[in-house]
Amino acid sequence: MIKIEKDNVILSIKEEDLSQYEARGYNKVGATKKVASKDLQKEITKLAKANEELTKKITDVEKEKEELAKANEELTKKITELEKKLK
Repeated sequence: MIKIEKDNVILSIKEEDLSQYEARGYNKVGATKKVASKDLQKEITKLAKANEELTKKITDVEKEKEELAKANEELTKKITELEKKLK
């Protein structure tokens, strides 16, 4: 009996049926999958680009957050001044 795992699902099958399941993308538990270095480099480049984009977005959001905090502080100050005038 062989245990096959895909997407956190374990399937036990007979040794003879293994090739059919492997053709569908299932692998033995703990089996390593060989990946061409060319494909791996493409994936690394893609992830690095996505990381750069996310880092830029985080920086932009942080700047916007700072601007909003400043605007909030100014508005609070103006409200306080107006409340003092009304008293």
